[in-house]
Amino acid sequence: MTAKAILRHGVSPVAALLFGIVGLDALISSLIEIFPLRSTESDNPIGLAPFIGLLWTYAAAAVLRLWSGRPFGWHPGWTQGLAVTWFGAWTILELGYLARSLVYGGPEAFWDRLGFSVMMWALLVGGPLLGGFAFHRFASRHRDRAVR
Repeated sequence: MTAKAILRHGVSPVAALLFGIVGLDALISSLIEIFPLRSTESDNPIGLAPFIGLLWTYAAAAVLRLWSGRPFGWHPGWTQGLAVTWFGAWTILELGYLARSLVYGGPEAFWDRLGFSVMMWALLVGGPLLGGFAFHRFASRHRDRAVR
């Protein structure tokens, strides 16, 4: 075996394993932070754990993809990783806040929090997604006209 093959088949799985452990640890800690062991009245923020967890988990999946070549149709990239991290983490945060308010505050607190969570999700996730889809549709329509 060459040094390149040893590096590829030896270091890549170990790096993917370490990235995955860090990512799953951050995702599990964000779930633990959503439902703390002792009941607290304050609305403590969940923090950056979902962002870090999704980022490291995506990195582990990307390293495994580059190492094994499977799945064939997926080509990991920076833009895709940042989009998965941004949209996924904000969705986890808002659902976590809703679940926490339901568990610790009851249905009244849930309904009080629901409007704010929907507004924040629409602002930070829904708006950019719709804008991206609209831009892609507009750009692809004009690209087709230029080719013809």
